Amino acid sequence: SDLCTVQPGVINVLFFFWSMPWEAIAPYHPDCIVVNFEPMVPGTHAWRDSYLNLLKQCYLWEYSRSNFQRNRELGLRVADYVPLAYEEGAAPVLPLEDVLPDAEQDIDVVFFGSMTQRRVDLLHALMARGVRLVVTNGRDWSVEGRDGSLRPATLVLNFHNWDNSRVVEIGRLSILFRQRKAVVCELYPDSEIDPILRDAVVGAPYDALVDTVLALLADPVRRAALERAGLPLLRRLSQTAHVGPALQRFLRWRRQQDLAALPAHTAVR
Repeated sequence: SDLCTVQPGVINVLFFFWSMPWEAIAPYHPDCIVVNFEPMVPGTHAWRDSYLNLLKQCYLWEYSRSNFQRNRELGLRVADYVPLAYEEGAAPVLPLEDVLPDAEQDIDVVFFGSMTQRRVDLLHALMARGVRLVVTNGRDWSVEGRDGSLRPATLVLNFHNWDNSRVVEIGRLSILFRQRKAVVCELYPDSEIDPILRDAVVGAPYDALVDTVLALLADPVRRAALERAGLPLLRRLSQTAHVGPALQRFLRWRRQQDLAALPAHTAVR
């Protein structure tokens, strides 16, 4: 969220601005679209007065349907639902023939993400069961470092940082599917995820995640099927199909702002 990249007179699409106050963006409004990639529930790192105020003032692209359906409760004035999906070329794709055989995978589980107590507790439970675990929190988040940790891992764990979150992080899953990883994902009947992608992961509630990880580690046939299934299923969800119409809706709104700013015509007598 480096403001030196925001320019006047052009459309700016702003990502990860949850730590930026509205006052820093206001001079560029209405030429900014703020994209929210955060589950908006109390207790999360994004649930802070400054970010909630920014969301109320900006033109918002909201990635989560459940967030979007709370727009009145959150006080959002101009919000559009633009879900995350697949975009060709957005990140590297590992060819299937480059997937390491089991004998060369010296990591059982990789976990990406910030640490909350519920995550620490579960990761400790995995280690207590003898799982070889790599946690990348606070380490190398370059593409090379991230993918270097993923490639020798047997599977990846994806689970929420807060008990009250039900938005499955498709941005993270997109990376994992491109890297041909089998994924164990915290999942419930009411989880927010496209139905297509439920078959791309092994889903389980929080209390069953440890046993589910152990079962998948012991099942090379199922892991191989998941490594092949994830990316083709994700590719059925087109990001372009969402962003194109969303841009058109923004441009119509933007023209209305220009018209509203014109001085009123003087009546002819």
